[in-house]
Parts: sequence; C-alpha cells; structure tokens
Amino acid sequence: MVSKPTKNTKTSNKRSVKKASPIPQALSLNAPAPAKPSELSPVVIAGMTAPEQKKIQEMLMHAQLEYAKIKTLVVKEKKREIETLDLIVKEFMGPFMLIGYDLNNNPVEMVSAASPGEHDALLERLRRVMYKISQNIANSNGSDPYGYNNN
Repeated sequence: MVSKPTKNTKTSNKRSVKKASPIPQALSLNAPAPAKPSELSPVVIAGMTAPEQKKIQEMLMHAQLEYAKIKTLVVKEKKREIETLDLIVKEFMGPFMLIGYDLNNNPVEMVSAASPGEHDALLERLRRVMYKISQNIANSNGSDPYGYNNN
C-alpha cells in the first residue's frame, strides 16, 4: 500500500511502502476490532448474483462479530486468571517477579512491588540470579547452568 505524500515537508516527493505482516491480522490476538458494517468493503466475486454477494457479506460480518466476542471473553478470562495468581502468590511472598510461559507458550511477566525500593530490590535480585547462572555455566562448561550438581 502506498501512502500519499505529506504536505509542507521537504520529503514530500518520497513515498513509503507499508510491509505486510507475515501473520494475518484476523489470526492475531492483537487484531483490531472488526469494522462496522458500513466500513466493510463489498465482496465482489465474478459469476455471482447480487443476492449471493450480499449473503456472503452478511456472513463475513457475522463471523467478524463472533470473533470479536470470543476474543474479548478470552482476554477477560486471562486477565482474571493473572489477577487471581497475583493474589495467591502475595499471600506467601512479599515483592516478587514471575517470568515464564503459560500453557500456550505465550510469555508471561509479572512484577509485584508496592514501592520503588521493592522494585529496585527485585531488579537487584534478578541481576544476582542472572550472574549466578552465568558463573555456573562458565564453571561447568555449560552442562549445569543452575548449579544443581555441586560436586
């Protein structure tokens, strides 16, 4: 897609090209909300009658609305689960940091610190853990990065 040149700039003769994403937006969780019926471009397929094309357009609009509903429910449920996990962990720990992956291999990062001092303490702890892991890798030639085999 080529954009229009901008006005009142020295580079108004240059045009930029927008690269297409390798993942279709319809499959992405970050996809924009479906367009309103008035914003949808009409489906035109050669050899189809106008009523058939209208029916396909209605089916597409219905599918987009259903997708938006399901996506909204999934996002709300994930937020609820994370909030519940946060409350459970807070019962047993002070400030904490959680880094990992959920069951769908999506990255999860959670930091719970009530003050800037607690946040700084967590960052210092993370730095020390990463240093310890790097030292274990260096001392064990990469075979024991977490220091479990203390011979």
